[in-house]
Amino acid sequence: MGVDLSPVRVKRFTQLTGQPAILANGERLEGVADASVDLCISTMVMEHVPDDAAYAETLARIVKPGGWLFLTTVLRKPGAWYFRRAPDGRRVLDPTHVREYADVATVRRPLEAAGFRVEELRLERLVFPIAHPLVRLLNAARPLRDVQRLFLSAPWSWFEAMALPIPRYREIQLVLRRV
Repeated sequence: MGVDLSPVRVKRFTQLTGQPAILANGERLEGVADASVDLCISTMVMEHVPDDAAYAETLARIVKPGGWLFLTTVLRKPGAWYFRRAPDGRRVLDPTHVREYADVATVRRPLEAAGFRVEELRLERLVFPIAHPLVRLLNAARPLRDVQRLFLSAPWSWFEAMALPIPRYREIQLVLRRV
């Protein structure tokens, strides 16, 4: 099941996968029953919600005891700089970020308080995929499907995989178990 705050993304998820999706706020997840999820995947959401403790509590509510949570979020290391600005003037990776975590402990704290145990933790370089804008353009341009097939063939896929590291940012990847 897919969940998103964007009606466009919910509709697109259902179209692409044929699976159900619901429009819901991540801090509440109305429509998802208590202890009904074996595996929950939350990628780059926690930095967007106003109350990360409430978000962690909601994830704990829907994940079955013994179930799994895979969560990623942004780690902003000292000296990180990016060209975008938040509404309050801070330089941020994404202007919709409510927060950019400065350390792993700050991410772990609300998750562990909600009833999750960290099973694995990794820090990976956060990267900007160079070809992403072009691939999105080709996906949006329905009349160009033949051109897309040509470009997304094997010789093109190496370009699609190229990425630029974003200096002083990392991706926190957590595998957690609901206790």
